[in-house]
Amino acid sequence: MLSHLTLRRFVFMEEVMVDFTAGFCVLTGETGAGKSLLVDALSILAGGRASPTLIMPGAESFEVEAVFDVSGCAVADYLRDNDLCGDNNEMIVRRVAGKPHSRAFINGRQIPLSILTEAMAQTVEICGQHNHYSLRKTAAHRAFLDSFGGAETEAAKTQTDYQQWSVAAAALKQAQDSSAVVARRRDALDEELAELESLDFSVTKWEEQNRNLSRLSNVADLSAGSEEAQRLLEEQIADALSQVRRLLSDLLRLDDKLAAPLRCIEESATAANEAAHALSRYVDGLQTDPESQAVAENFISAAHRLARKYQLADPAKIATCIADKQNELADLAAQTDMETLQKNESNLADTLTKSCTALSKKRKKAAITLDKNATTMLRQLSMPDSFLQTQLTVLESPTAHGAEKVELLISTRKDAPPGAIADIASGGELSRLGLALQIAIGERRAKPVTVFDEVDSGIGGAAASTVGRFLQTLGQTQQVLCVTHLAQVAAHADAHWRVQAAEKKGKRTALIQQLSDEERIEEIARIVGGTKINAAARANAADLLQQSKLC
Repeated sequence: MLSHLTLRRFVFMEEVMVDFTAGFCVLTGETGAGKSLLVDALSILAGGRASPTLIMPGAESFEVEAVFDVSGCAVADYLRDNDLCGDNNEMIVRRVAGKPHSRAFINGRQIPLSILTEAMAQTVEICGQHNHYSLRKTAAHRAFLDSFGGAETEAAKTQTDYQQWSVAAAALKQAQDSSAVVARRRDALDEELAELESLDFSVTKWEEQNRNLSRLSNVADLSAGSEEAQRLLEEQIADALSQVRRLLSDLLRLDDKLAAPLRCIEESATAANEAAHALSRYVDGLQTDPESQAVAENFISAAHRLARKYQLADPAKIATCIADKQNELADLAAQTDMETLQKNESNLADTLTKSCTALSKKRKKAAITLDKNATTMLRQLSMPDSFLQTQLTVLESPTAHGAEKVELLISTRKDAPPGAIADIASGGELSRLGLALQIAIGERRAKPVTVFDEVDSGIGGAAASTVGRFLQTLGQTQQVLCVTHLAQVAAHADAHWRVQAAEKKGKRTALIQQLSDEERIEEIARIVGGTKINAAARANAADLLQQSKLC
């Protein structure tokens, strides 16, 4: 249960602290005194938006803090699993919000907002004063039914499974839609590779055939040049070297230092002679080879043609072009692995079907009980001929929200068929229906703390007393906090707080005070009689309190 709530620099409250008790607790007071701000603070602690507009003028931040006794509650296990346990079975939650950042804490440890939200979702249920208006839209009906039936886990899993299946189905459809295009591209690649690979191209072969063609195309020039070189070696170089050798040999007798140059001349003469013989053999071996020349010309011509066709700057790039096309073909084969895509989509579709089946089963079971409980409460709320009917319409295919459309239908007149809430229920009837559903959910899905913020607006008379009894009964199994303007509801509370506008050091604030039995009579008399509290109003208040004790 909520045992303590503190607000600092919040709207117009410098510092306000409230201690709460177990059971059914009500807060009353004049409009604008600050009652709903307490609910706003709890909403922020539950993960709601911490707007900078809530910071008290002149301050840099606001702070809200609540202390919960979580002994025996499911959230205690959550705290233990996340290493957030506190002392004495307490959960102390705090948010500090400034411009532009806010921070969240549990038991003194700073945490992500998601952790705070998850912990508080297991602790507090907040029913706002305008929640019943959502009943005009069928989108809210599913949430009511799932909350009542405890199907939130199944609903969340169904949504996750649907999202995963959607991705797989989209991938399969894309592959199917593009299969013809991919097939054409694969055929084109096969043809291109067959053409390129038929040349048996390699960079080494390209260079070799270029050398062959150059040689075979110039046999005459090679022969003439080589013969001229041979003649020069034999007629001029050899004769000159012979003359130099004779000269140096004669001079060697005069100076032996000429021995080294002489050896070089003799070696050169020998080399020139060998070169001349080699050129002679080269010329003798030179001959035209039309067949080899044709092979080289055809290979080089084909390479240039392919280079032009595939827009290659250099025929030597043909090998790289072949490798690129082979890689593209392999990638296309992997992308269009239709069998794998179909298997994945089918498996995820089966998983989604199972999730939808589990969710549908819970919804069908919950719908029967919800209709019965809500109808009983409606009739006790001065709608004797009304009944609720949950309609589950099976969809052609599952959605992220399950395999059926959920719609709550209502009948408010005797023997009238049920219809859409937005078309049938008046404002007052809508308020009663919303309250009936919220109380039904509160009874079925009891959390440690349930907060009702003026959800009884539009209700009065005997129906208001019935609401008070409902909340009083609900308070026997959980802590119920209720902001109300109805004396009949306030009279049924186990504990009563009055919220008053006040001033402190010349500044507006709120004074929140738990009332004694005598003070409760005065406060309920104020609610009944307004600003004029007379003996009749006090007697009426005392009678309401006395009747509530007899319930």
